[in-house]
Amino acid sequence: MTTAADPAVRELSDRAAIGELMMLYASGLDRRDFGMVRQVFTPDATASYDGKPVPPGADNIIAHVQGLKNSRKSTHFMMNQSIDLAGDAGQMETYAQSILTMKRPSGEEYLRTRGLRYICDVVRRQGRWWIAKNTHVVDWEREEASVAITNPPAKPGLAKAFTPITSLTLEQLSDRAEIYDCVMRYAKGLDTRNWEMVRSCFTPDVYASYNARELGRGADKIMDMVKPLEKMKVTTHFMGNQLIALHGESADVETYCIAYLVSSQGGKDTVMIRGLRYIDEFVKRGGQWLTSSRIHDADWARTAEVIVS
Repeated sequence: MTTAADPAVRELSDRAAIGELMMLYASGLDRRDFGMVRQVFTPDATASYDGKPVPPGADNIIAHVQGLKNSRKSTHFMMNQSIDLAGDAGQMETYAQSILTMKRPSGEEYLRTRGLRYICDVVRRQGRWWIAKNTHVVDWEREEASVAITNPPAKPGLAKAFTPITSLTLEQLSDRAEIYDCVMRYAKGLDTRNWEMVRSCFTPDVYASYNARELGRGADKIMDMVKPLEKMKVTTHFMGNQLIALHGESADVETYCIAYLVSSQGGKDTVMIRGLRYIDEFVKRGGQWLTSSRIHDADWARTAEVIVS
């Protein structure tokens, strides 16, 4: 039997644990759950933001990032990630876009989008990985008007609790990969209009809520909700950050998405861009991981003209 003690499995487990630190960081920021953010940093962690050092200590880092309360909503969308390990230490670099919904003194809402890199030193202490140093680099920034806050936040209690990974067995690594594949299959099914592929992601009795509208139970309810995408000229669902908490043959999962929905209006192609989170529960049935509960939570949206090739 292959266990977490095997060198290859241990390295895969370490990489998963380190990578998930940034997903916890992002989710904590966007929920304004600063206790969730705190748990990724060593007590003596150091950080710099936009080239300005923060006084040492996790408390000072938390005090700094609490400035996000000035934005109505935020999405920290994590992308490219590289991890270099050297025993019980390592370095991680993560590319990200931070998308903040802001309001001008005039009352106009707009999006502030920044291209970021997080360059982190990580260490293993007390049986798990922590961020010991976080360098937050801003590469570019832009502002865009015409943003709408599409829905209120998910109801209290719907957002699941996630904690840092300690270690994973080969079976758990496989479970996480299968859950990831299920979410990717859902996106591909939507964008290729393969409705059977979409249906295959869910249990027959799945519970669903989309856009703050409770659909109730049954995969047919979800299919009725998503099939109007056929009216769109093109759709692209970019899946990003993912948190997975395994509980035997069930799991809590949170996945970020930026959805691009292209339609033709008045002879012009326009794209609606939406910042989404899928707050899911998964179960393992017949050896297959399926979504048993789906909360589709939309944070913001904007529209723009687009050229479709």
